[in-house]
Amino acid sequence: MPSSSKSKNELFKTIPLIISLTGLIGQASATLVAYYNMEQGSSPLIDQVGGEIASAVDSGHQYGAAGPAGFGNAVGLNANGGWQLSVADSAALNLANNFTVAGWINIDSAIVKSQPAADNHRILGDDSAWDGDGWAFGVTGGVMRFTRNGIVDADDPSGTAVPTDSWVHIAATPTSTGINFYLNGVLTGTNGNGADNNTGLGNNGLEDPYGVGRAYGNAQDQYFPGLLDEVRVYDSVLTQPEIAALMTAVPEPSTGLLIGLAGLAVGLRRRRSC
Repeated sequence: MPSSSKSKNELFKTIPLIISLTGLIGQASATLVAYYNMEQGSSPLIDQVGGEIASAVDSGHQYGAAGPAGFGNAVGLNANGGWQLSVADSAALNLANNFTVAGWINIDSAIVKSQPAADNHRILGDDSAWDGDGWAFGVTGGVMRFTRNGIVDADDPSGTAVPTDSWVHIAATPTSTGINFYLNGVLTGTNGNGADNNTGLGNNGLEDPYGVGRAYGNAQDQYFPGLLDEVRVYDSVLTQPEIAALMTAVPEPSTGLLIGLAGLAVGLRRRRSC
């Protein structure tokens, strides 16, 4: 094969990969309002978007565990604890409809909780007594659940079981017409409850803190039993392809890659001018 034809073929094979990578990079930074990458080796967990901190409360915190392939470290809980944000740090999470919450989870089936609501495993949620505001998301009774505090517990209507003892990715997108649930990037079901009451203030007129790895504090025993990684909240509804893209670890572009992209752009311009 002539070298010029071979070069063209290689170029056309490379372009889709570059488009895919740049699309993922652009999407991953689009509308994030909170992002806990769990790379810390001790408390607190740092929000990579706004810098807000989630401090360890109660017990059983683990750091430096292996996360999903390509995502570095993870954190975990093996007792009734969690990481709590202050009221001020929770402000970005005072969201109503039309947002996205997602994360990697690894439920440890060997951890048995015995207190009330022991089957509620929250990855993120309102961490104060529920007074008709806030929300929480996680796994309850083996299926995904999104709770509008004091209003409704909305389960994935498909009843799709969330696997234990392995890394899986879960997400929910509450909208005015229902709540969409995703497992490993695939839409499993839509719960038609579109009620929305979250103003950030409950019946007591006060804002509540949120928690990572638990919700409603330890009184309800809703901590997450196992490992967590890459917990994200967006202030808009991501599409199914965008949610699926969250499962792909995209490395920061190296200098060599940037130089290569610049060279490719120059080459394409030259070809068009010929």
